Amino acid sequence: MPSGSSAPTLLRAGNKGDPAWSIVQNLLAVNHQEYHVFFSEVHDVLLHNHLPHHALTLYSLGATKEKIEWHFNNNTGYQRDQPEIAAELSDSLSDISNFKRHLGDPKEYRNFLLFFRREMERDGYEKAVNRFLFGGDALSNEIFARLFTGFLHPLINAGFGIEFDLPFLVCEGLAMACTQNDVDVVRFMNDIEESVSANQERVSLVEILDLCSSDQKLIDAIPLEPFHILDTEGLLGTQTAKVVDYARRFVVSEDEIALRSAELCNATSVMLAGAQRYNKEPRMDFFIMHATNSSILVDSIVRKSWISPVSKARLLSWFGRFCIILHMISGCPKLDLGPMRAYGPPNGLKTWIDAVESGKEYRDDGHGCKMIRALIHAEQVSRPFENRPEFRMKKSDFEKAALVVASSFLPNDVVSRAGYDQAEAWVRFAGFDSAWEGVPTLTIAEA
Repeated sequence: MPSGSSAPTLLRAGNKGDPAWSIVQNLLAVNHQEYHVFFSEVHDVLLHNHLPHHALTLYSLGATKEKIEWHFNNNTGYQRDQPEIAAELSDSLSDISNFKRHLGDPKEYRNFLLFFRREMERDGYEKAVNRFLFGGDALSNEIFARLFTGFLHPLINAGFGIEFDLPFLVCEGLAMACTQNDVDVVRFMNDIEESVSANQERVSLVEILDLCSSDQKLIDAIPLEPFHILDTEGLLGTQTAKVVDYARRFVVSEDEIALRSAELCNATSVMLAGAQRYNKEPRMDFFIMHATNSSILVDSIVRKSWISPVSKARLLSWFGRFCIILHMISGCPKLDLGPMRAYGPPNGLKTWIDAVESGKEYRDDGHGCKMIRALIHAEQVSRPFENRPEFRMKKSDFEKAALVVASSFLPNDVVSRAGYDQAEAWVRFAGFDSAWEGVPTLTIAEA
């Protein structure tokens, strides 16, 4: 890996002859057979198993098989075991009425998992993905919309499966989508799509985010309620018209897939790196990071030749709209890259290599290393378009952002998985001053 302003030139892809890849496959098989996709829930908010994302990201960043296995074992203790399969129910899901009846029930995850596994074994995973996500009928539209529930975790799981050509992981993502219980997101995302006008003006994502950040009435109405931010008790209920009006403005057409996908990678990097404060140590917003971490996966999906341009454009449009919503619920932080550019990382963090090594060592549940991988990818795909104004992250900005992410990590003897009841490095609602009250002030040498 070169140092300096150029990102690592190639993220490692699956290789059958690689001992680390063999370990990853074994660990993913263990996870698939033994562990539930939801390990717990708090106030009806489902908490997600990150084992497969973490292992694949570490592998992609060049981690050794020993390091990958260590991180996997470090995060198995709190996972929930798979429930028993109800064979009659999994068989009955072929009937659309039965399928719909059990949507949104987390207890039925394994039955949906078995159903999708059978469908992919019969038809092949590419055909099954096109049928269940991009078929254009009522059922596929429902499952597609559900990718955006659970703070994008169904999309993340399925996206890793599609990126690495792992059908069983795609099955996990689809089964997760079908058993997520946050149905308000499904309705809301559909409402946004229905409100898009036929001659919608082309607007970049960062332009829309700027408009949101300048809307004080919107910001004042954002509830600082972590367990109801994406339902009708939160932003989707208090500011319905404004959310729809801003989100519907992001539209991608079939003839601009590569450009707009790269734009989303760049813009979600801006969302992450631009939500810092001049007088505070770096902290990444927990909600925003899911947009950044998903961008590489969405880009991987739209690169697949077996998915139609129409389906790719729809996926990019929906992803951009959900990024707008994540920006809103985080308090519409103003996109200012100045604090990131001005920050002086501590000794030992100087290059991409340092950031990558830090990500591979960090003892969390995978959020940290996923951000660094996403920034590497964003730097690569932004290069052909870096002179365009909507591509605000330029050249060495990505390396600096990765170093800022690594600088935000807590000591490994302190950190645990993400969660309100855990020691974590992240902030929530980064657009509000209250999110930064407990964050240490920068010394002059660091600023």
